[in-house]
Amino acid sequence: MIQELIEFTTELFPSITPYTKDEIYTSIEKFQTEGRTFTTTLENQFEYLAQGDILYNIPFVRIDDDGNVKTFKANGMIMANTCDCDRRENILIAPFISIEKINRADKSQILANRVLEFLYLPNIQLEDAPGDNIVDFSQINTYNRSVLNKLLEKGNVRKLKSLNTYGYYLFLIKLTAYLMRPEDEEVQMERKKNIDDSTEE
Repeated sequence: MIQELIEFTTELFPSITPYTKDEIYTSIEKFQTEGRTFTTTLENQFEYLAQGDILYNIPFVRIDDDGNVKTFKANGMIMANTCDCDRRENILIAPFISIEKINRADKSQILANRVLEFLYLPNIQLEDAPGDNIVDFSQINTYNRSVLNKLLEKGNVRKLKSLNTYGYYLFLIKLTAYLMRPEDEEVQMERKKNIDDSTEE
């Protein structure tokens, strides 16, 4: 799965560097040669908030089809860079959702990590979330860092897991491709046309 994902992402987004690909391959080979279960998280989580950390009981807000504000609680993954989690006012977190709740025919492609808006981490079990769960990049929420830290101190929110090297690079590839992939060629041509038109004026 991961090798196909790397090649797919490289074709989609050429700026994924050979260094990044080599790091992922090395991480995979280490698991294979040591005969270990293919995992994406560390046995011992970080004591601080880090990018990719998985948190329990995060409240999320979304707008439904009728324009109503809906709230729900779910496990969440920190999107913000690790250094930003320590100094920025706001932290970005995306929810985990059960793949069973997704009304799509391409679930096998989602689990193969070939659908850009979702991240699937194999071989993890999350609290109160049986079965296969995926991170939904399209529902990222913003949280005040001080409030989040207070919730962690009180135990209302708990850290469940931190990503290992393989999990982190898998996360990084998917997030980069989702947010920064080049637009369609038609859109790019329209941008160029507008620039050319304004230059002529």
